[in-house]
Amino acid sequence: MKKKILCGLFAIVMVASAVLLAACGGTDGLQGQIDELTRQNEQLSEENEQLLQEMQQLQSDLAEMQEEFAKLITENDLTQEELLDVEYKFKKLIGTGWPGENVAYASDRLYVRVGQEYLDKTFTAEDFLPVEAAEVALTYRGDAFAEYLLTLRMPGVKELIYAMMKLYTFDFVEELQLYERASEWQLAADRGGYFVGVRNILLDGPLTAEDLAPVSVTEVIPVEGVRAFTDYRDPTSGDVLFTTVGFYVITVDGPREGVLETLSGMEIVDYAWENTYDYETRQYPMEEKEVLEKVPDSWLGFFGSYALNIDQAYAARIFTVDDFAGFAAEESVTWSNYSAFKNSEAYDSPVYSIGVLDREAPHSVIERYGKLISRLDYVQTCYPNYAMTDFPGYPSEGE
Repeated sequence: MKKKILCGLFAIVMVASAVLLAACGGTDGLQGQIDELTRQNEQLSEENEQLLQEMQQLQSDLAEMQEEFAKLITENDLTQEELLDVEYKFKKLIGTGWPGENVAYASDRLYVRVGQEYLDKTFTAEDFLPVEAAEVALTYRGDAFAEYLLTLRMPGVKELIYAMMKLYTFDFVEELQLYERASEWQLAADRGGYFVGVRNILLDGPLTAEDLAPVSVTEVIPVEGVRAFTDYRDPTSGDVLFTTVGFYVITVDGPREGVLETLSGMEIVDYAWENTYDYETRQYPMEEKEVLEKVPDSWLGFFGSYALNIDQAYAARIFTVDDFAGFAAEESVTWSNYSAFKNSEAYDSPVYSIGVLDREAPHSVIERYGKLISRLDYVQTCYPNYAMTDFPGYPSEGE
């Protein structure tokens, strides 16, 4: 929005400059050019004013939404876990570009999970009233639960939050999940893409297709919001250097035979592999989840980050900061056991570390963050990174 406004202002300056230049030329048709530029100037001014008003309205709407959300959590008879879950999803929604449409999560759809005792029943839109559903589709039925995709009749973040509040009061609703949209790099990965981890210390800027010649690369898409660390031995000096690893998805033209071997032989490439995960198909956890219930009082030294073990159903997936929107304080999450992955050393599933928003939170907030994060389908365990002894400056409960 701000970029559009700045572009509009820049265009106005350019129009005015063009008028002055034309006036100095004194050519035929000058008045017509001036009239046209004046018209364009007035149009841009109107568009700029409209964009400013829209931005102010969006800011007002967000403030109103936050107030209404706070009111809703006191009016609905939900458990503490359900309230935490709704709060987390609210943070994810507004943390990915609310209220625009180009966000990671749809504002008109919701996955509704029902418990084992309701497996014999097939639910319809009438079962979810007063939540008005335009469509209800059964997407999964297993031994432990069934899941439905609910499409709201009235789309919008506000409407979605209201629907979640109501749905959690139904006895048959066990859990709710947001509908996630595949990103550009995920779609490219699903089109037969390769993942390339590059040694950032050897690049002056983002990776390009020319950097990967002679491989015939058609697309290079950065996987933003994730990083790893690795050692690199300089072939000239022999020194061992420590560098971050950046990740990209590439697509290639022509035969695929020998592509990985060629990529792996390049100095800038730390590791390359072929995508085996289906990012457009919803996956379901394989392991029993360990929800964080209580953080021992003796674990007082919170480092401001969480260690997450990922469920094996998602072992081939790369996670980014967008997967933890609403909590991650940093621009990237860290793939902690990336080295084990590339070396195939006892790699069962990924381990990630995320820095959270409130690094100096009291003990109760640490527990709250952990409960919210550990409820995610793809998180099997979630543990705060702690020092086992107290250290000066750590806030006590209530501070």
